[in-house]
Amino acid sequence: PFSRSVVGDVTKYAASHDGQPAPVVVEVDLLDLDSPRQMPAFSRQHTGAAYLQYTSGSTRTPAGVIVSHTNVIANVTQSMYGYFGDPAKIPTGTVVSWLPLYHDMGLILG
Repeated sequence: PFSRSVVGDVTKYAASHDGQPAPVVVEVDLLDLDSPRQMPAFSRQHTGAAYLQYTSGSTRTPAGVIVSHTNVIANVTQSMYGYFGDPAKIPTGTVVSWLPLYHDMGLILG
């Protein structure tokens, strides 16, 4: 399973532990943000939990809900088809979003 984290100093994280492979480290300061980009490849094999989301409790007691990778991929795919219709019209570059990052769809699509 993959795990993503944001840290200020990756020194202690950039090594293998307990026989596990070393994590992939991306230095944001070294990214070339002006170069053409392609959509990253993703695997449909990740069916486990993507994140844990807490409900607001507006209709019942607040609870944690596990959102799977499969659900996230389905939501993103449905949103892209809904916005662009024809899959050939889905841009391969950047899509601008004004969704707030504290909202579940802003976190995924933003």
